[in-house]
Amino acid sequence: MVWVEPEEAQVIASQQAVAVERLTIEQFVFSVAQLGGFLRRTSDGPPGWQTLWEGWLRLRWFVAGMRFAADAHLDTFARSS
Repeated sequence: MVWVEPEEAQVIASQQAVAVERLTIEQFVFSVAQLGGFLRRTSDGPPGWQTLWEGWLRLRWFVAGMRFAADAHLDTFARSS
């Protein structure tokens, strides 16, 4: 996905249990909305901007956590060498 960072696509793809290369825009948007509390019931309309914003913030925290964990892992490995 060219329109989001690779880590963002990776988080959503793993949540959807689909390869990053096969992740569609619709899957990405609805997954972000679900992170923001959207239930995606058949009677629900499309997600609103507030729900999407909450999901986007949560997604960004997941990505920040991934980066922090990767950096911590590299730091630990560098110290043990």
